[in-house]
Amino acid sequence: MTVILVPYHLDEHQPDLDYPLEPDVVATAGRPAGDVWERLGTLYSNVAAQVAATARTGGRPVVISGDCTTSLGTMAGLQRAGVDAGIVWFDAHGDVQTLETTSSGYLGGIPLRVLAGYRPELIAGRLGLRAVPESQIALVGARDLDPPEVAYLAGAQIRQLPTAGLDAAQLPGGPLYLHVDLDVIDCARAIPPDLTLRDFEEKYMMKQVAGTYLPMEIVQREKFAFHAHASPELVRRDGAWVDRYLSPSRIRREGYFNPEYVGELRRKCADQDFDLDLLVEDDVLMIVITHGMFLEAFDMPGLS
Repeated sequence: MTVILVPYHLDEHQPDLDYPLEPDVVATAGRPAGDVWERLGTLYSNVAAQVAATARTGGRPVVISGDCTTSLGTMAGLQRAGVDAGIVWFDAHGDVQTLETTSSGYLGGIPLRVLAGYRPELIAGRLGLRAVPESQIALVGARDLDPPEVAYLAGAQIRQLPTAGLDAAQLPGGPLYLHVDLDVIDCARAIPPDLTLRDFEEKYMMKQVAGTYLPMEIVQREKFAFHAHASPELVRRDGAWVDRYLSPSRIRREGYFNPEYVGELRRKCADQDFDLDLLVEDDVLMIVITHGMFLEAFDMPGLS
């Protein structure tokens, strides 16, 4: 595997771009003259050369960049190396806008459409990039599509697939270019709107959980200021229900928190001299306990 870093957002150089893997190669282009397509053409030609050099020797190029248009250089490089790859495009967005349909004018919203053959004179021609047949493209996890994208996809042969239950049999055959925009997993960290507000009732999820432990007249009371005990007070009471949620075996099984770290926090909180300053510190044990309640009340899956 060769990691190729492209520290750009479109044609803007971002030398401090955060990246998850240490790069073997950094592709840059300075600030060439010309319009945005000419500048991107210069940059993506360099990307294509690096990708092709890796692919020709049987290596697996991994390209990291600040936007999805870099895929044009990646695919051009694969084709230069003789790899006619299909595309599996993981993205919360469709990226199948056109310059004629986009309302924002953002070029990062059109790369998959360009890969499928849209207006090759813009950049594909200068990269030697051949159109990928729509039947060889799978769009996975797209949930935020603009009306023009919905209309295009309705008549296109591009496969639209959910992330859940994705099976290899659903994907195009032959070699594949795997594209991942991390926004495709943002939904995993978001609470569904109907669990935060339902029938004009705020904090629905919290109230459903609290209702299993408290009288509803307390759960539904009007808001007012009050002092709440922090986790040290709960731990020192040594209640069985605290043991239930802070059990190392349970925490390890669910896979969300580090059981050793939680155990160390619990021992610290059990010390009568320990004081948690909620103005400057997070009450991590309370987060672990509350999260355990959510897992039970809403049948959320563990990560292990």
